[in-house]
Amino acid sequence: MTENINLNLQNIIRQDIIDSPAYQVHSSIGMIKLDAMENPFILPENLQKGLAQHLSVVHLNRYPSPEDYQTSVDIIRNYADIHSDLDILLGNGSDEIISMLANLIPDNSYILALSPSFVMYKASADIARLNFISIDLKSDDFNLDLEGMKNAIQKYNPRLIYLAYPNNPTGACFSKNDIDEIIKFAPNSLIIIDEAYQAFTNNKTYMSSLPDIIKQYPNILVMRTLSKIGLAGLRLGYIAGHKQIIQQLNKVRPPYNINVLTQASIEFLLSIQENIDTLNMQAQIICQQRIIMAEKLDEFGKVFNSDANFLLIRMNKDANIVQNKLKEAGILVKNVSNMHKNLHNCLRISIGTLEENNKLLEWLKKIKVIVNI
Repeated sequence: MTENINLNLQNIIRQDIIDSPAYQVHSSIGMIKLDAMENPFILPENLQKGLAQHLSVVHLNRYPSPEDYQTSVDIIRNYADIHSDLDILLGNGSDEIISMLANLIPDNSYILALSPSFVMYKASADIARLNFISIDLKSDDFNLDLEGMKNAIQKYNPRLIYLAYPNNPTGACFSKNDIDEIIKFAPNSLIIIDEAYQAFTNNKTYMSSLPDIIKQYPNILVMRTLSKIGLAGLRLGYIAGHKQIIQQLNKVRPPYNINVLTQASIEFLLSIQENIDTLNMQAQIICQQRIIMAEKLDEFGKVFNSDANFLLIRMNKDANIVQNKLKEAGILVKNVSNMHKNLHNCLRISIGTLEENNKLLEWLKKIKVIVNI
């Protein structure tokens, strides 16, 4: 029956939505997944069994209660050591928080970010019909262009500024002095320091100093996610900042946005120090493997410094050929060559298990012989 329906989408749906592509998540069944910055380790068996028992008594027939939400906030506060002077908002991943922030600012506002950086900053602006401005990172080392950012702030007066710390897909943390300069220069903007990869930075963070920062600069917020520490499937992000700002952000937070299974999962996993230690240990293994992989990948191209759980490499030869050959071998990596002109011939490779990393290196050596990379 559907083929007989004459549906004129242009009369119903925004043209810019019709013209834009959907965000693609490709199937990875049976593949070694080194393309999405996930923690490659599953939970140990004892944690799996304990979590299963804990979830078995969750009341799926009920909406999440305000008390459940507050309990989750308290758990995140204790887990991340967030000061009591700061308020916290939870999101269905940091993606939802980014969408909330776009809904918070006035119509026709500007959102400012660096480029290349996390694609959802621009996507949220486009969907909310806001103006998006990006300033290119320096082409040689992907450092922040401080003067370019200052000029954009002065010209566009953005209501929202994103600073990823460390940055995706380049991997490294920007200079703290440069970020501090931007904070001083933009008192009329909400500045979001996105610390999605903080677990791999050797304690580089703005969260611990945020209570002092907001005494002079109350417009600064720090955002994180649980996705990179082994809990991507829970879809939980959080943002901390001045209580008055979080209070306003809560007004655009959908009701019941954190489901009961996610709430119960973090209650089990993040309220028990032994479980937290397991996740922290996995993060440390990833950091150790990152050092090893950076040295070994140097044979195949220029490897950029990383404070995250992935490495960016500019291949000696065609990154498209390398990516396709790896895919044929059952290994997924992210080709970011078309993301930005300064990422020409670049692959972003997540750190996997020892076995996965060795498999990647094994196939890169084979591909090197085939295509002379």
